[in-house]
Amino acid sequence: ISDFSELHDAITSNDSMSPNVDDNSSHIYTLKNDLSVDPSIQVDPDCHAYFCGYFHDEIDGASKSIIGLQGPLFEGIGTNGVIHDLNLTTSENLQVNTPFGAVSIDNHGSLENVNATLSLKIDVDADNIGGLVATNYANISNSSSTGSIETLESAGTTVVDSIGGIAGTNFGKIESTHSSVDISSNASSVGGLVGTNVGGYADNRIENSYSNATSVSGAINVGGLVGLNAGGTITNSFSTSNVTAGQNAGGLVGTTYDGGDINSTFATGNVTYDETGNHDNCPWDNSRRMFICDTENGYRFGGLVGNAGSDIGSSYSSGEVSGLHSIGGLVGNLQIGIEVANSFSSGQVFGSVDVGGLVGTSAGDIYNSHEYGNVQPNDNAEKIGGLIGNAVDGQIIASTASGNINYNGEGNSLGALVGENFAAIAYSGASGDVKAPYSDLVGGLIGINYAAPLSNVYALGNVVANNYGALLIGDFEGGSLDKFYTEGNLTCSDSADSCNSLLPDIGYINWGSPDLTLIDKLASKEVIDPTSQYWPAFPVNHVDIFQSSNLDRKSTRLNSSHTDISRMPSSA
Repeated sequence: ISDFSELHDAITSNDSMSPNVDDNSSHIYTLKNDLSVDPSIQVDPDCHAYFCGYFHDEIDGASKSIIGLQGPLFEGIGTNGVIHDLNLTTSENLQVNTPFGAVSIDNHGSLENVNATLSLKIDVDADNIGGLVATNYANISNSSSTGSIETLESAGTTVVDSIGGIAGTNFGKIESTHSSVDISSNASSVGGLVGTNVGGYADNRIENSYSNATSVSGAINVGGLVGLNAGGTITNSFSTSNVTAGQNAGGLVGTTYDGGDINSTFATGNVTYDETGNHDNCPWDNSRRMFICDTENGYRFGGLVGNAGSDIGSSYSSGEVSGLHSIGGLVGNLQIGIEVANSFSSGQVFGSVDVGGLVGTSAGDIYNSHEYGNVQPNDNAEKIGGLIGNAVDGQIIASTASGNINYNGEGNSLGALVGENFAAIAYSGASGDVKAPYSDLVGGLIGINYAAPLSNVYALGNVVANNYGALLIGDFEGGSLDKFYTEGNLTCSDSADSCNSLLPDIGYINWGSPDLTLIDKLASKEVIDPTSQYWPAFPVNHVDIFQSSNLDRKSTRLNSSHTDISRMPSSA
Protein backbone atom coordinates (compact mmCIF):
# COMPACT_ATOMS: atom_id res chain seq x y z
CA ILE A 1 0.00 0.00 0.00
CA SER A 2 1.54 3.27 -1.17
CA ASP A 3 -1.12 5.89 -0.38
CA PHE A 4 -4.26 6.34 1.72
CA SER A 5 -6.62 6.15 -1.26
CA GLU A 6 -5.15 2.79 -2.20
CA LEU A 7 -5.64 1.52 1.36
CA HIS A 8 -9.23 2.78 1.40
CA ASP A 9 -10.05 1.17 -1.95
CA ALA A 10 -8.38 -2.13 -1.06
CA ILE A 11 -10.15 -2.53 2.28
CA THR A 12 -13.48 -1.61 0.70
CA SER A 13 -13.16 -3.85 -2.36
CA ASN A 14 -11.88 -6.87 -0.41
CA ASP A 15 -14.82 -6.82 1.99
CA SER A 16 -12.48 -6.50 4.94
CA MET A 17 -15.24 -4.72 6.84
CA SER A 18 -18.31 -6.52 8.18
CA PRO A 19 -21.22 -5.77 10.50
CA ASN A 20 -20.36 -9.00 12.32
CA VAL A 21 -17.65 -8.84 14.95
CA ASP A 22 -16.55 -12.49 14.46
CA ASP A 23 -16.14 -12.60 10.66
CA ASN A 24 -12.79 -13.64 9.19
CA SER A 25 -10.80 -13.42 5.96
CA SER A 26 -7.15 -13.61 4.95
CA HIS A 27 -6.08 -10.25 3.54
CA ILE A 28 -2.89 -8.57 4.74
CA TYR A 29 -2.30 -4.88 4.01
CA THR A 30 1.36 -3.87 4.24
CA LEU A 31 2.40 -0.23 4.15
CA LYS A 32 5.34 0.60 1.89
CA ASN A 33 5.69 4.19 3.03
CA ASP A 34 4.02 6.83 5.21
CA LEU A 35 0.45 7.63 4.14
CA SER A 36 -1.06 11.11 4.34
CA VAL A 37 -4.83 11.06 4.61
CA ASP A 38 -6.46 12.06 1.31
CA PRO A 39 -8.71 15.07 2.10
CA SER A 40 -11.20 13.83 -0.48
CA ILE A 41 -11.89 10.81 1.73
CA GLN A 42 -14.09 11.92 4.58
CA VAL A 43 -15.00 10.40 7.93
CA ASP A 44 -18.34 8.63 7.48
CA PRO A 45 -20.96 10.67 9.39
CA ASP A 46 -22.99 7.57 10.23
CA CYS A 47 -20.26 5.63 12.08
CA HIS A 48 -17.87 8.55 12.79
CA ALA A 49 -14.90 6.67 11.27
CA TYR A 50 -13.24 6.20 7.90
CA PHE A 51 -14.39 2.57 7.73
CA CYS A 52 -17.76 1.47 9.12
CA GLY A 53 -18.29 -1.96 10.64
CA TYR A 54 -15.66 -4.37 11.99
CA PHE A 55 -12.25 -4.83 10.37
CA HIS A 56 -11.37 -8.54 10.36
CA ASP A 57 -8.11 -8.67 8.37
CA GLU A 58 -4.51 -7.67 9.11
CA ILE A 59 -2.60 -4.43 8.72
CA ASP A 60 1.18 -4.63 8.84
CA GLY A 61 2.25 -1.06 9.28
CA ALA A 62 5.92 -1.94 8.77
CA SER A 63 6.70 0.91 11.20
CA LYS A 64 5.18 3.42 8.78
CA SER A 65 2.65 6.14 9.61
CA ILE A 66 -0.83 7.27 8.68
CA ILE A 67 -0.79 11.05 9.03
CA GLY A 68 -3.56 13.64 9.34
CA LEU A 69 -6.47 11.58 10.67
CA GLN A 70 -9.72 13.52 11.05
CA GLY A 71 -11.37 10.71 13.01
CA PRO A 72 -10.94 7.05 13.98
CA LEU A 73 -9.59 4.81 11.24
CA PHE A 74 -12.15 2.08 11.99
CA GLU A 75 -15.50 1.91 13.68
CA GLY A 76 -14.45 -1.45 15.12
CA ILE A 77 -11.74 -4.12 15.05
CA GLY A 78 -13.29 -7.60 14.88
CA THR A 79 -12.20 -10.58 16.93
CA ASN A 80 -9.95 -11.74 14.06
CA GLY A 81 -8.64 -8.29 13.21
CA VAL A 82 -4.92 -7.64 13.73
CA ILE A 83 -3.06 -4.33 13.49
CA HIS A 84 0.64 -4.13 14.25
CA ASP A 85 3.73 -1.98 13.75
CA LEU A 86 1.69 1.06 12.78
CA ASN A 87 1.96 4.75 13.72
CA LEU A 88 -0.97 7.15 13.51
CA THR A 89 -1.12 10.94 13.81
CA THR A 90 -4.24 13.06 14.10
CA SER A 91 -4.60 16.46 12.52
CA GLU A 92 -3.70 19.41 14.73
CA ASN A 93 -6.37 20.49 17.25
CA LEU A 94 -8.83 17.90 16.02
CA GLN A 95 -12.24 18.66 17.54
CA VAL A 96 -14.08 15.55 18.76
CA ASN A 97 -17.69 15.23 19.90
CA THR A 98 -18.19 11.44 19.60
CA PRO A 99 -16.29 8.42 21.06
CA PHE A 100 -12.76 8.45 19.68
CA GLY A 101 -9.66 6.31 19.26
CA ALA A 102 -7.07 6.93 16.55
CA VAL A 103 -7.19 3.26 15.52
CA SER A 104 -10.78 2.38 16.28
CA ILE A 105 -13.82 3.22 18.34
CA ASP A 106 -14.15 -0.40 19.56
CA ASN A 107 -11.42 -3.05 19.64
CA HIS A 108 -12.26 -6.78 19.81
CA GLY A 109 -9.04 -7.85 18.09
CA SER A 110 -5.31 -7.38 18.60
CA LEU A 111 -3.21 -4.22 18.57
CA GLU A 112 0.54 -4.67 18.91
CA ASN A 113 3.23 -2.02 18.58
CA VAL A 114 0.68 0.57 17.54
CA ASN A 115 1.55 4.16 18.39
CA ALA A 116 -0.54 7.32 18.19
CA THR A 117 0.32 11.02 18.29
CA LEU A 118 -2.70 13.08 19.33
CA SER A 119 -3.89 16.66 19.32
CA LEU A 120 -7.53 16.49 20.46
CA LYS A 121 -10.10 19.06 21.59
CA ILE A 122 -13.10 17.36 23.24
CA ASP A 123 -16.56 18.88 22.87
CA VAL A 124 -19.95 17.94 24.36
CA ASP A 125 -21.22 14.35 24.68
CA ALA A 126 -17.87 12.83 23.76
CA ASP A 127 -17.73 9.96 26.26
CA ASN A 128 -14.97 7.38 25.84
CA ILE A 129 -11.96 9.17 24.43
CA GLY A 130 -8.76 7.15 24.06
CA GLY A 131 -5.46 7.60 22.32
CA LEU A 132 -5.72 4.28 20.47
CA VAL A 133 -9.30 3.11 21.05
CA ALA A 134 -12.41 4.47 22.68
CA THR A 135 -13.29 1.08 24.20
CA ASN A 136 -11.02 -1.97 24.39
CA TYR A 137 -12.56 -5.43 24.71
CA ALA A 138 -9.52 -7.48 23.73
CA ASN A 139 -5.73 -7.04 23.55
CA ILE A 140 -3.39 -4.05 23.35
CA SER A 141 0.32 -4.69 23.81
CA ASN A 142 3.67 -2.96 23.31
CA SER A 143 1.90 0.18 22.19
CA SER A 144 2.01 3.85 23.10
CA SER A 145 0.51 7.29 22.70
CA THR A 146 1.77 10.84 23.02
CA GLY A 147 0.44 14.35 22.56
CA SER A 148 -2.49 16.10 24.25
CA ILE A 149 -6.21 15.79 25.00
CA GLU A 150 -8.11 18.84 26.16
CA THR A 151 -11.81 19.36 26.88
CA LEU A 152 -13.29 22.58 25.59
CA GLU A 153 -15.24 24.89 27.87
CA SER A 154 -18.38 24.05 25.91
CA ALA A 155 -18.07 20.47 27.20
CA GLY A 156 -19.34 21.60 30.60
CA THR A 157 -18.62 19.69 33.81
CA THR A 158 -20.72 16.54 33.70
CA VAL A 159 -21.25 15.29 30.15
CA VAL A 160 -17.75 14.05 29.35
CA ASP A 161 -16.77 10.71 30.90
CA SER A 162 -13.89 8.23 30.52
CA ILE A 163 -10.79 9.80 28.98
CA GLY A 164 -7.52 7.85 28.77
CA GLY A 165 -4.21 8.17 26.98
CA ILE A 166 -4.62 4.66 25.51
CA ALA A 167 -8.29 3.73 26.00
CA GLY A 168 -11.32 5.59 27.27
CA THR A 169 -12.75 2.38 28.72
CA ASN A 170 -11.01 -0.99 29.04
CA PHE A 171 -12.73 -4.36 29.40
CA GLY A 172 -9.75 -6.30 28.01
CA LYS A 173 -6.01 -6.67 28.49
CA ILE A 174 -3.44 -3.91 28.20
CA GLU A 175 0.18 -4.93 28.70
CA SER A 176 3.62 -3.44 28.15
CA THR A 177 2.00 -0.23 26.98
CA HIS A 178 2.57 3.38 27.95
CA SER A 179 1.21 6.86 27.41
CA SER A 180 2.70 10.32 27.67
CA VAL A 181 -0.51 12.12 26.66
CA ASP A 182 -1.15 15.26 28.71
CA ILE A 183 -4.85 15.46 29.62
CA SER A 184 -6.48 18.71 30.64
CA SER A 185 -10.18 18.28 31.33
CA ASN A 186 -13.15 18.86 33.61
CA ALA A 187 -14.41 15.33 32.91
CA SER A 188 -14.99 12.37 35.20
CA SER A 189 -13.04 9.09 35.11
CA VAL A 190 -9.83 10.42 33.64
CA GLY A 191 -6.58 8.41 33.57
CA GLY A 192 -3.18 8.80 31.99
CA LEU A 193 -3.54 5.33 30.44
CA VAL A 194 -7.21 4.35 30.86
CA GLY A 195 -10.24 6.39 31.89
CA THR A 196 -12.39 3.52 33.21
CA ASN A 197 -11.03 -0.01 33.75
CA VAL A 198 -13.82 -2.59 34.13
CA GLY A 199 -13.24 -6.08 35.57
CA GLY A 200 -15.39 -9.18 35.51
CA TYR A 201 -14.24 -10.27 32.07
CA ALA A 202 -12.11 -13.29 31.25
CA ASP A 203 -8.81 -11.54 30.56
CA ASN A 204 -9.22 -8.08 31.99
CA ARG A 205 -6.03 -6.61 33.42
CA ILE A 206 -3.47 -3.85 33.10
CA GLU A 207 0.09 -5.00 33.61
CA ASN A 208 3.64 -3.86 32.92
CA SER A 209 2.33 -0.51 31.76
CA TYR A 210 2.84 3.12 32.72
CA SER A 211 1.97 6.76 32.21
CA ASN A 212 4.65 9.43 32.13
CA ALA A 213 2.55 12.37 30.99
CA THR A 214 3.45 15.69 32.55
CA SER A 215 -0.07 16.17 33.91
CA VAL A 216 -3.52 14.57 34.06
CA SER A 217 -6.51 16.61 35.25
CA GLY A 218 -10.26 16.15 35.63
CA ALA A 219 -13.21 16.74 37.94
CA ILE A 220 -13.74 13.43 39.77
CA ASN A 221 -12.12 9.97 39.74
CA VAL A 222 -8.82 11.06 38.26
CA GLY A 223 -5.61 8.99 38.30
CA GLY A 224 -2.15 9.12 36.82
CA LEU A 225 -2.74 5.67 35.28
CA VAL A 226 -6.48 4.89 35.68
CA GLY A 227 -9.32 7.20 36.63
CA LEU A 228 -11.93 4.68 37.77
CA ASN A 229 -10.95 1.04 38.36
CA ALA A 230 -14.21 -0.92 38.55
CA GLY A 231 -13.04 -4.43 39.39
CA GLY A 232 -10.05 -4.63 37.05
CA THR A 233 -6.62 -5.78 38.25
CA ILE A 234 -3.53 -3.58 37.95
CA THR A 235 -0.07 -5.09 38.43
CA ASN A 236 3.55 -4.13 37.80
CA SER A 237 2.55 -0.70 36.58
CA PHE A 238 3.31 2.89 37.53
CA SER A 239 2.73 6.56 36.87
CA THR A 240 5.00 9.58 37.12
CA SER A 241 2.26 12.02 36.10
CA ASN A 242 1.07 14.92 38.23
CA VAL A 243 -2.66 14.72 38.94
CA THR A 244 -5.11 17.56 39.55
CA ALA A 245 -8.81 17.07 40.35
CA GLY A 246 -11.84 18.21 42.32
CA GLN A 247 -12.28 14.96 44.29
CA ASN A 248 -11.28 11.26 44.29
CA ALA A 249 -7.77 11.64 42.89
CA GLY A 250 -4.71 9.38 43.08
CA GLY A 251 -1.22 9.34 41.68
CA LEU A 252 -2.04 5.94 40.14
CA VAL A 253 -5.82 5.45 40.43
CA GLY A 254 -8.60 7.89 41.33
CA THR A 255 -11.13 5.35 42.64
CA THR A 256 -10.94 1.55 42.77
CA TYR A 257 -13.62 -0.88 43.94
CA ASP A 258 -15.36 -4.20 43.37
CA GLY A 259 -12.31 -6.43 43.73
CA GLY A 260 -10.02 -4.45 41.45
CA ASP A 261 -6.81 -5.27 43.32
CA ILE A 262 -3.64 -3.24 42.86
CA ASN A 263 -0.28 -4.96 43.32
CA SER A 264 3.38 -4.12 42.67
CA THR A 265 2.73 -0.56 41.57
CA PHE A 266 4.04 2.91 42.32
CA ALA A 267 3.33 6.58 41.66
CA THR A 268 5.74 9.50 41.92
CA GLY A 269 3.64 12.45 40.73
CA ASN A 270 2.08 15.12 42.88
CA VAL A 271 -1.68 14.97 43.55
CA THR A 272 -3.37 18.34 43.97
CA TYR A 273 -6.85 19.66 44.65
CA ASP A 274 -8.02 22.05 41.92
CA GLU A 275 -9.57 25.01 43.70
CA THR A 276 -9.81 27.02 40.49
CA GLY A 277 -11.58 24.46 38.28
CA ASN A 278 -15.07 24.78 36.85
CA HIS A 279 -17.39 24.46 39.87
CA ASP A 280 -20.36 26.15 38.17
CA ASN A 281 -21.37 29.12 40.32
CA CYS A 282 -20.61 27.57 43.71
CA PRO A 283 -19.44 30.20 46.24
CA TRP A 284 -16.10 29.53 47.92
CA ASP A 285 -16.23 29.30 51.73
CA ASN A 286 -12.72 30.23 52.81
CA SER A 287 -13.24 29.30 56.48
CA ARG A 288 -14.34 25.78 55.54
CA ARG A 289 -11.94 25.62 52.57
CA MET A 290 -14.55 24.24 50.16
CA PHE A 291 -17.22 25.21 47.63
CA ILE A 292 -20.34 25.11 49.76
CA CYS A 293 -22.61 23.75 47.01
CA ASP A 294 -20.53 20.57 46.90
CA THR A 295 -19.27 19.55 50.32
CA GLU A 296 -17.01 16.88 48.85
CA ASN A 297 -14.79 19.09 46.73
CA GLY A 298 -11.25 18.44 47.91
CA TYR A 299 -12.14 15.00 49.36
CA ARG A 300 -10.22 11.72 49.00
CA PHE A 301 -6.78 12.45 47.59
CA GLY A 302 -3.98 9.87 47.78
CA GLY A 303 -0.45 9.55 46.47
CA LEU A 304 -1.40 6.17 44.97
CA VAL A 305 -5.21 5.86 45.23
CA GLY A 306 -7.76 8.50 46.13
CA ASN A 307 -10.70 6.29 47.13
CA ALA A 308 -9.76 2.64 47.72
CA GLY A 309 -12.44 -0.04 47.70
CA SER A 310 -10.00 -2.77 46.63
CA ASP A 311 -6.90 -4.30 48.23
CA ILE A 312 -3.47 -2.75 47.67
CA GLY A 313 -0.23 -4.71 48.04
CA SER A 314 3.51 -4.15 47.54
CA SER A 315 3.08 -0.61 46.30
CA TYR A 316 4.39 2.85 47.11
CA SER A 317 4.03 6.56 46.38
CA SER A 318 6.47 9.43 46.72
CA GLY A 319 4.69 12.55 45.43
CA GLU A 320 3.23 15.39 47.45
CA VAL A 321 -0.51 15.18 48.16
CA SER A 322 -2.73 18.14 48.99
CA GLY A 323 -6.46 18.50 49.54
CA LEU A 324 -9.02 19.15 52.26
CA HIS A 325 -10.55 15.97 53.71
CA SER A 326 -9.42 12.33 53.65
CA ILE A 327 -5.93 13.05 52.37
CA GLY A 328 -3.23 10.37 52.51
CA GLY A 329 0.30 9.90 51.28
CA LEU A 330 -0.70 6.52 49.81
CA VAL A 331 -4.52 6.36 50.05
CA GLY A 332 -7.04 9.12 50.72
CA ASN A 333 -9.94 6.93 51.88
CA LEU A 334 -9.61 3.19 52.65
CA GLN A 335 -13.02 1.56 52.74
CA ILE A 336 -14.19 -1.01 55.29
CA GLY A 337 -12.81 -4.52 54.90
CA ILE A 338 -10.09 -3.40 52.44
CA GLU A 339 -6.42 -3.92 53.20
CA VAL A 340 -3.13 -2.22 52.46
CA ALA A 341 -0.15 -4.55 52.86
CA ASN A 342 3.61 -4.32 52.37
CA SER A 343 3.42 -0.76 51.10
CA PHE A 344 4.78 2.68 51.95
CA SER A 345 4.62 6.38 51.17
CA SER A 346 7.31 9.05 51.39
CA GLY A 347 5.78 12.26 50.04
CA GLN A 348 4.69 15.25 52.10
CA VAL A 349 0.95 15.48 52.81
CA PHE A 350 -1.18 18.63 53.22
CA GLY A 351 -4.80 18.75 54.38
CA SER A 352 -7.27 19.85 57.05
CA VAL A 353 -9.36 16.89 58.28
CA ASP A 354 -8.58 13.16 58.28
CA VAL A 355 -5.05 13.61 57.03
CA GLY A 356 -2.45 10.83 57.27
CA GLY A 357 1.03 10.19 55.99
CA LEU A 358 -0.13 6.82 54.64
CA VAL A 359 -3.96 6.88 54.76
CA GLY A 360 -6.30 9.79 55.43
CA THR A 361 -9.46 7.97 56.52
CA SER A 362 -9.23 4.23 57.15
CA ALA A 363 -11.95 1.67 57.88
CA GLY A 364 -9.72 -1.14 56.59
CA ASP A 365 -6.65 -3.08 57.65
CA ILE A 366 -3.01 -1.97 57.44
CA TYR A 367 -0.29 -4.65 57.47
CA ASN A 368 3.47 -4.16 57.39
CA SER A 369 3.20 -0.72 55.84
CA HIS A 370 5.19 2.42 56.53
CA GLU A 371 5.25 6.17 56.18
CA TYR A 372 8.40 8.28 55.73
CA GLY A 373 7.09 11.73 54.75
CA ASN A 374 6.01 14.70 56.84
CA VAL A 375 2.40 15.75 57.38
CA GLN A 376 1.59 19.46 57.22
CA PRO A 377 -1.94 20.31 58.40
CA ASN A 378 -3.87 23.22 56.93
CA ASP A 379 -6.07 25.58 58.96
CA ASN A 380 -8.64 24.16 61.42
CA ALA A 381 -6.87 20.83 61.51
CA GLU A 382 -8.30 17.77 63.21
CA LYS A 383 -7.67 14.03 63.04
CA ILE A 384 -4.11 14.29 61.77
CA GLY A 385 -1.80 11.27 61.92
CA GLY A 386 1.67 10.34 60.77
CA LEU A 387 0.32 7.02 59.47
CA ILE A 388 -3.48 7.44 59.53
CA GLY A 389 -5.51 10.55 60.17
CA ASN A 390 -8.76 8.90 61.26
CA ALA A 391 -8.82 5.12 61.82
CA VAL A 392 -12.55 4.51 62.10
CA ASP A 393 -12.38 0.69 62.03
CA GLY A 394 -10.09 -2.23 61.19
CA GLN A 395 -6.60 -2.87 62.49
CA ILE A 396 -3.02 -1.70 62.15
CA ILE A 397 -0.36 -4.40 62.39
CA ALA A 398 3.43 -4.16 62.13
CA SER A 399 3.31 -0.67 60.67
CA THR A 400 5.27 2.48 61.39
CA ALA A 401 5.42 6.22 60.80
CA SER A 402 8.61 8.25 60.89
CA GLY A 403 7.55 11.63 59.52
CA ASN A 404 6.99 14.76 61.58
CA ILE A 405 3.82 16.79 62.10
CA ASN A 406 4.25 20.55 62.55
CA TYR A 407 1.20 22.71 63.03
CA ASN A 408 0.92 26.22 64.47
CA GLY A 409 -2.84 26.62 64.19
CA GLU A 410 -5.61 25.59 66.55
CA GLY A 411 -6.72 21.98 66.20
CA ASN A 412 -7.23 18.67 67.94
CA SER A 413 -6.56 14.95 67.67
CA LEU A 414 -3.04 14.83 66.32
CA GLY A 415 -0.85 11.74 66.68
CA ALA A 416 2.47 10.64 65.23
CA LEU A 417 0.85 7.32 64.26
CA VAL A 418 -2.93 7.97 64.31
CA GLY A 419 -4.91 11.16 64.94
CA GLU A 420 -8.23 9.65 66.03
CA ASN A 421 -8.33 5.89 66.55
CA PHE A 422 -10.98 3.16 66.72
CA ALA A 423 -8.70 0.45 65.24
CA ALA A 424 -6.87 -2.39 66.98
CA ILE A 425 -3.13 -1.65 66.87
CA ALA A 426 -0.31 -4.12 67.53
CA TYR A 427 3.45 -4.22 66.99
CA SER A 428 3.46 -0.74 65.53
CA GLY A 429 4.99 2.60 66.39
CA ALA A 430 5.97 6.12 65.49
CA SER A 431 9.30 7.92 65.64
CA GLY A 432 8.39 11.39 64.38
CA ASP A 433 7.80 14.54 66.38
CA VAL A 434 4.36 16.14 66.79
CA LYS A 435 4.66 19.86 67.40
CA ALA A 436 1.27 21.55 67.74
CA PRO A 437 1.59 24.19 70.48
CA TYR A 438 -1.96 25.55 70.03
CA SER A 439 -3.75 22.20 69.69
CA ASP A 440 -5.29 19.80 72.20
CA LEU A 441 -5.34 15.99 72.30
CA VAL A 442 -1.85 15.47 70.94
CA GLY A 443 0.04 12.21 71.30
CA GLY A 444 3.38 10.75 70.30
CA LEU A 445 1.41 7.72 69.12
CA ILE A 446 -2.32 8.60 69.10
CA GLY A 447 -4.19 11.86 69.57
CA ILE A 448 -7.37 10.28 70.94
CA ASN A 449 -8.14 6.55 71.36
CA TYR A 450 -11.74 5.29 71.44
CA ALA A 451 -12.35 1.79 72.85
CA ALA A 452 -9.57 0.25 70.77
CA PRO A 453 -7.09 -2.40 71.97
CA LEU A 454 -3.42 -1.44 71.79
CA SER A 455 -0.58 -3.92 72.26
CA ASN A 456 3.19 -3.74 71.83
CA VAL A 457 3.30 -0.15 70.61
CA TYR A 458 5.93 2.55 70.83
CA ALA A 459 6.38 6.31 70.39
CA LEU A 460 9.85 7.85 70.16
CA GLY A 461 9.26 11.45 69.17
CA ASN A 462 8.95 14.73 71.01
CA VAL A 463 5.49 16.18 71.63
CA VAL A 464 4.49 19.82 71.89
CA ALA A 465 0.84 20.55 72.69
CA ASN A 466 -1.47 23.10 74.21
CA ASN A 467 -3.39 20.78 76.53
CA TYR A 468 -3.91 17.05 76.90
CA GLY A 469 -0.58 16.28 75.31
CA ALA A 470 1.32 13.07 76.03
CA LEU A 471 4.18 10.98 74.74
CA LEU A 472 1.85 8.07 73.94
CA ILE A 473 -1.85 9.04 73.88
CA GLY A 474 -3.35 12.51 74.31
CA ASP A 475 -6.80 11.31 75.39
CA PHE A 476 -7.65 7.70 76.29
CA GLU A 477 -11.42 7.24 75.88
CA GLY A 478 -11.56 3.53 76.59
CA GLY A 479 -9.95 0.40 75.16
CA SER A 480 -6.98 -1.55 76.43
CA LEU A 481 -3.24 -1.05 76.55
CA ASP A 482 -0.69 -3.85 76.84
CA LYS A 483 3.07 -3.34 76.55
CA PHE A 484 4.27 0.03 75.32
CA TYR A 485 7.41 2.12 75.15
CA THR A 486 7.96 5.86 74.96
CA GLU A 487 10.85 8.25 74.90
CA GLY A 488 11.27 11.88 73.90
CA ASN A 489 10.31 15.11 75.59
CA LEU A 490 6.88 16.57 76.32
CA THR A 491 6.17 20.30 76.29
CA CYS A 492 2.83 21.97 76.90
CA SER A 493 1.92 25.57 76.12
CA ASP A 494 -0.91 25.43 78.65
CA SER A 495 0.15 25.20 82.28
CA ALA A 496 -2.62 22.67 83.01
CA ASP A 497 -1.45 19.64 84.93
CA SER A 498 -3.29 17.34 82.53
CA CYS A 499 -0.50 17.79 80.01
CA ASN A 500 1.76 15.46 81.93
CA SER A 501 -0.36 14.04 84.71
CA LEU A 502 0.25 10.39 83.86
CA LEU A 503 3.91 9.50 83.71
CA PRO A 504 3.70 11.50 81.07
CA ASP A 505 2.47 8.82 78.68
CA ILE A 506 -1.27 9.56 78.66
CA GLY A 507 -2.68 13.08 78.86
CA TYR A 508 -6.23 12.27 79.93
CA ILE A 509 -8.12 9.09 80.78
CA ASN A 510 -11.90 8.81 80.64
CA TRP A 511 -14.11 5.74 81.17
CA GLY A 512 -12.68 2.24 80.85
CA SER A 513 -9.32 3.57 81.90
CA PRO A 514 -6.26 1.36 82.14
CA ASP A 515 -4.23 1.34 85.33
CA LEU A 516 -0.77 2.28 84.11
CA THR A 517 0.78 0.75 87.20
CA LEU A 518 -0.39 -2.64 85.94
CA ILE A 519 0.83 -2.21 82.35
CA ASP A 520 4.25 -3.34 81.27
CA LYS A 521 6.14 -0.29 80.07
CA LEU A 522 9.02 -1.83 78.18
CA ALA A 523 12.64 -0.90 78.59
CA SER A 524 13.30 -0.68 74.86
CA LYS A 525 11.36 -0.51 71.62
CA GLU A 526 13.65 -3.13 70.10
CA VAL A 527 11.42 -5.97 71.30
CA ILE A 528 8.43 -4.55 69.44
CA ASP A 529 9.90 -2.75 66.44
CA PRO A 530 8.96 -4.80 63.33
CA THR A 531 12.13 -3.67 61.59
CA SER A 532 14.39 -5.00 64.35
CA GLN A 533 16.17 -8.34 64.62
CA TYR A 534 13.46 -9.51 67.03
CA TRP A 535 10.73 -9.36 64.43
CA PRO A 536 8.39 -11.17 64.23
CA ALA A 537 7.83 -11.00 67.95
CA PHE A 538 4.67 -13.09 67.83
CA PRO A 539 3.32 -15.96 65.68
CA VAL A 540 1.75 -14.62 62.50
CA ASN A 541 -1.61 -16.26 63.26
CA HIS A 542 -1.79 -15.16 66.87
CA VAL A 543 -4.80 -12.90 67.46
CA ASP A 544 -5.37 -13.28 71.19
CA ILE A 545 -3.76 -9.89 71.77
CA PHE A 546 -6.92 -8.29 70.41
CA GLN A 547 -9.18 -10.09 72.90
CA SER A 548 -11.86 -10.09 70.20
CA SER A 549 -12.65 -12.85 67.72
CA ASN A 550 -13.91 -10.43 65.08
CA LEU A 551 -10.48 -8.88 64.63
CA ASP A 552 -8.80 -11.86 62.98
CA ARG A 553 -6.36 -10.85 60.26
CA LYS A 554 -7.32 -11.61 56.69
CA SER A 555 -3.83 -12.52 55.56
CA THR A 556 -0.44 -13.74 56.73
CA ARG A 557 1.54 -11.00 55.07
CA LEU A 558 3.42 -10.26 58.26
CA ASN A 559 5.91 -13.00 57.35
CA SER A 560 7.81 -10.22 55.60
CA SER A 561 10.23 -8.53 57.97
CA HIS A 562 10.20 -5.26 56.07
CA THR A 563 8.66 -3.71 53.01
CA ASP A 564 10.91 -4.50 50.06
CA ILE A 565 9.66 -3.28 46.72
CA SER A 566 11.97 -3.21 43.73
CA ARG A 567 11.50 0.06 41.90
CA MET A 568 10.53 -0.46 38.29
CA PRO A 569 12.59 1.33 35.62
CA SER A 570 11.46 4.73 34.44
CA SER A 571 10.60 3.29 31.04
CA ALA A 572 9.09 -0.05 30.12
